[in-house]
Amino acid sequence: MVKRIFFRILNLGINEKTNTSTVKNIRVINAMGALAIACHLSAIPFILYYYEFAKPALFVCLFMIAAMLLGFYFNSRYWFKTTCVLGALAAVNNIFWFTILLGTEANIHFLMPAVMIGAFYYFPYSLKRTMFLIIGFSLVVFIFLEVWFLYHSPILIFPETVMPIVILYVDFAFCVTVFGFMLHGYLIFHDSEQELNTKNDQLNQSNQKIISSIEYAQRIQSSLLPSPAYIKQLIPQNFIIWHPRDIVGGDVYYLGRFDNGF
Repeated sequence: MVKRIFFRILNLGINEKTNTSTVKNIRVINAMGALAIACHLSAIPFILYYYEFAKPALFVCLFMIAAMLLGFYFNSRYWFKTTCVLGALAAVNNIFWFTILLGTEANIHFLMPAVMIGAFYYFPYSLKRTMFLIIGFSLVVFIFLEVWFLYHSPILIFPETVMPIVILYVDFAFCVTVFGFMLHGYLIFHDSEQELNTKNDQLNQSNQKIISSIEYAQRIQSSLLPSPAYIKQLIPQNFIIWHPRDIVGGDVYYLGRFDNGF
């Protein structure tokens, strides 16, 4: 049941007309959206438990979940390019506000490189300019956060006993996200390799059929040519230059005896 739902989400926005290369991009962004929703849903019980300190973080989580659900809706309407931009901007926004709330000590801003790497994964080549703009924007936000906390403190102040738990959870989310990227990248590579091998096998089979047909045509053509013994009988001193370009020649020669010669 869960597996069926996951694959249904994974294939949102894909139909029989979808380009093969775009299918991989759509599946990546759908998988990343599902992963983001799962991570933020898992954070909500923790936030509610420390609601007195973490109230603003709840709104950031809910905003990210809403953005990912909106992305699923866009993909279901086949607006994949819009989903790409929405997903990237929502991720940057999410990392920015969590870092502002918790500070660089929580290491959340180090998820920003994941956005940059993710852009290479799920942005189609037709959106390469937008992809580089997103990557540049992510880099600027990352540097801004580093500079910001040279002069400012986090908005949320947790008890000293709670902060290690926050850092541990963020590190766990970071590991899950990176692992998700790597695993999905591996699966895509594996699928592409299998698809390439299948196409190569099909191509080899088609090529073999074509070569077999040409070789059969060559045997028919050879049977139509006069034999060397017959030619020597009519013209003892002879030579023939006939080199087909491939297997079958485009021209043929014929020799026959007539009353006044050959």
